[in-house]
Amino acid sequence: MKQMISDAAGEGVTLIVVSAYREAASCTLTTGTCAKGVSNHQKGLAVDFSGFKTGPASDSRYVWLKNNASKYGFYNQLVDLGKRDEYNHWSTTGR
Repeated sequence: MKQMISDAAGEGVTLIVVSAYREAASCTLTTGTCAKGVSNHQKGLAVDFSGFKTGPASDSRYVWLKNNASKYGFYNQLVDLGKRDEYNHWSTTGR
């Protein structure tokens, strides 16, 4: 993760993690924060970056991640599956 953020910065793209690991107690189904027991945040496998949760897909941070994150083991399949409010969510599983 540190190397990915550093490499992005070297190309003029600032990535700031605003959410990573979430304890089960912080998960709420009503707010959609994460589903208890199944969230990749709860498992320590996902991060959210600041500033572009709802896109657009042309945001320089999203474009950089889309083109490069897989080199560091991070993926975002949620946007491809139609979840347009998850541009900032990247995980080792893609979900």
